[in-house]
Amino acid sequence: IGAGAGQDASRAKGYGVLAMDYLFEAVFSYSWGPVTWVYASEIFPQHVRGKAMAVSTTISWAFNFVAAQTSPLLLTNVGWPSFLIYGGVCLFGSAGIYWAFPETKQKSFEEIDMMFREKKSKVRFESQSNGSMHNIESTA
Repeated sequence: IGAGAGQDASRAKGYGVLAMDYLFEAVFSYSWGPVTWVYASEIFPQHVRGKAMAVSTTISWAFNFVAAQTSPLLLTNVGWPSFLIYGGVCLFGSAGIYWAFPETKQKSFEEIDMMFREKKSKVRFESQSNGSMHNIESTA
């Protein structure tokens, strides 16, 4: 009876992990998954959008690669607390997004461009249309 009960418990844990994985995929695909692609395509000015999307896509895939390569090592060496590490990264990232990224819902590209121009920053970019350099400075 003892060996059978252990196998049943192990099988139940496996089903639990599988259910949580499916739940994560469903929630992620509905919420955070597409946000990075949509937001990145909205925030860049038209004349740099293609190159900026290439850079943001490369960075996204680089972080995905790092997460995929470190997950097995963390699980093997740290065990279940590695999920606390991932949870901390998610909380830190969510706080950063909340305070650093303005809402772009139902705004035109021009309105979004003005939102970023009004931020406290210096941005230097080259216009592809006429080759001139633009400096955007704001005291807001």
